[in-house]
Amino acid sequence: MVGLPRFQRSGARGQGRTATILLLGFMLVLLPFSFQIGTGVFSDAWAVFGLVLLCGTGSLFRLAANPRVAVPDYFLAAFILYGITHIFLHPGASPNQYGLWEWGAALLLYVFLRRLTGTEKFQVLVFLVLSGSIQSLIALRQWFGWFGSNHAYFEITGSFGNPGQLGGYLAVCVVVCGGLFVQVKGSLKFRFTVLTAAVLIGLALLLFGSRAGWMAAAAGMGMVCG
Repeated sequence: MVGLPRFQRSGARGQGRTATILLLGFMLVLLPFSFQIGTGVFSDAWAVFGLVLLCGTGSLFRLAANPRVAVPDYFLAAFILYGITHIFLHPGASPNQYGLWEWGAALLLYVFLRRLTGTEKFQVLVFLVLSGSIQSLIALRQWFGWFGSNHAYFEITGSFGNPGQLGGYLAVCVVVCGGLFVQVKGSLKFRFTVLTAAVLIGLALLLFGSRAGWMAAAAGMGMVCG
């Protein structure tokens, strides 16, 4: 069971950690809107360099953290090894410099999140639920014809470039809702809020018919709620 998020911390170091979590949370909310500018995972420079700066600065406040090695760490190491091997096996293919920054930002974000405490991870997940709820509201407004989509052939995309990206993102967010609902036992108001967000996100998933999103959400919910 996890307690509700609390942002009050004493001391300059604790205040720095709190500010970093807040900044990271707001960046998670704003990040999907970068797809309106381009098509990549981090399609605008502010997202890439913002993550590098934020996570690099935040790591200064997490020097004492010593997380244990988990199963996802091995998968990440295997993926990095695959990427390095691919570069050496194809020496003629010059790697995209901006793409290296993108993957570096994603890797640094992963390392930073692994160094957070349980309560701080909880706070980041709350921001992710907020982000998913915002994207679901945008999708619903597109479904009713109140907002235009970002794709010529699909009516519902959220702020992303196509519905596939939206479906994957909402699948992650609805799974996070399920995990928070299961973990938090002491606050009925919070559980009701998370349940409402899960229904909203689930409704958006159903409306635009992303079968991959449905499968991902079902598999994730089975893991966290089973």
